[in-house]
Amino acid sequence: MQKNTEHILNRDDVGTAILQHLDGLRGIDTHCHHLPDDQFQNMGVKFLYDHSYCNWMDDLLGLLHSYSNVYADLCWLPLISTSAAKRFLREALEIGGSNRILWGCDTWTSEESYGAVLAFRRVVSEVLSEMCQEGYLSCEEACYTAGQIWRGNALKLFGFED
Repeated sequence: MQKNTEHILNRDDVGTAILQHLDGLRGIDTHCHHLPDDQFQNMGVKFLYDHSYCNWMDDLLGLLHSYSNVYADLCWLPLISTSAAKRFLREALEIGGSNRILWGCDTWTSEESYGAVLAFRRVVSEVLSEMCQEGYLSCEEACYTAGQIWRGNALKLFGFED
């Protein structure tokens, strides 16, 4: 695999660097350990890890904890493993808050997209429901968090919100 940063798409208009395919597809090594630490310390740039993947969940959780400019897109995780997605979402909410987690869908078929929505809806509702039952979140906070994950965070990250 290539160890370079060609996979970073710079968006000067919104100050975002998008790191695609966290799972290393297409022969490009996008593992966070292969980017220089000073890349993450550039607070003018926001790093979005797309297609969060089971194998690197702990690494991404570490980045979310350490850097306030790192974001996680849970795109494929609920389709691959709802239990892994639940674990990741719960831990991400506990360490990084709800403002840096989002979900997008890039499946090939409409049926697959529908399945992805159902899987993520289940993950979000179960995690937030458990957090409410434990007293970690109020019902209002859980509803707000769900809205941010599903829509609000992406609007803000990509500069579509005032």
